[in-house]
Amino acid sequence: MADWEPVFRALLALRGGALRSYAYLLTGDATTASDLVQEALTRVFSRWRIGADVNELEAYVRRAMLNQYIDSRRRLKRWNATRHLLVDVPHHDDDQLAVADEVRQALATLSPKQRACVVLRYYEDLTITEIADELGCAEGTVKRHLADARTKLATQLGVTEEHPMTTNDLRDLLRATAAEGSNAVDLAEDAVATRIRHRRTRSRRLAIGGAALTAAVVIAGTTWAVNTGGGQPPPAAKHSTVPPRLVQSDFDGPSGMEAALQTTLTADANGCVRAGQSDVTLVWPRGYTVRGDSKSFEILDGTNKVVARSGTPLTIGGGGADRFQNTWTGRDCATRGHLWMVGGISAAR
Repeated sequence: MADWEPVFRALLALRGGALRSYAYLLTGDATTASDLVQEALTRVFSRWRIGADVNELEAYVRRAMLNQYIDSRRRLKRWNATRHLLVDVPHHDDDQLAVADEVRQALATLSPKQRACVVLRYYEDLTITEIADELGCAEGTVKRHLADARTKLATQLGVTEEHPMTTNDLRDLLRATAAEGSNAVDLAEDAVATRIRHRRTRSRRLAIGGAALTAAVVIAGTTWAVNTGGGQPPPAAKHSTVPPRLVQSDFDGPSGMEAALQTTLTADANGCVRAGQSDVTLVWPRGYTVRGDSKSFEILDGTNKVVARSGTPLTIGGGGADRFQNTWTGRDCATRGHLWMVGGISAAR
């Protein structure tokens, strides 16, 4: 059994129910919730160096689910396009099921960020400050989302001034809804484990290929330097006038290190930052930026700290990705070759 698999199984055994409930409250649909939690598990266990702390891994998975939910809804505006599907909900004789359906319909009228704030505040019991950190926004924005959301929910649920909805009422309604819907959310434990194995194997193969490519470039350069004989030097590389740009994922922090790629940073004719002259497209964390021109540029992290420079030999930790995600930016830079999720960066030894 691989070193990551015991803690993966332990996480689902101990916290699988909580993850199902969280996914269901975010999406309101069992099928979509299943996709959400399965993809989040696959991303985290494919890309992060796996420790033994179940609580820490659960936090990573929840962050991945939240980012994926917010970004997919913002880009596709699915919440607005699917609201009409939730109007005619089948009637249930069981009062508890009927209440859960009513709450689900009410939640569907909220915008993605309003809904996320409600779930994080009244189901996850996070503070305003913690929610602002999770969503990457100001505390005032979180308060506004919560106020607007409560007004909408009160209207949808038929709350009157004589019988207002308290915070505890809202918490109880969310818990009841999560309990009723989460049982239909499928974690697909064995299928996800198989997908994780595939991605981790792909990451290692890509790292080996990148290392071999780097070695080949070094050998070729050394051979030319020694055997200049009457030959002509290779023509100088032509640098694009297009400003350099990054492909970015929907993760705020660097990927974990499953493998290491030794390379230098270059920008191709379209300005896309790549690993040397290879067909490896580097996928950077959200919030990273690039400054300079295609001949000489720097990569800055979310705090504007320089983490890499073009032309400098680097060891880039991380791992490969199977496909470009809809929540990433820079799709036109990833039309060929492999994808490498950037992790820790250090000078090559």
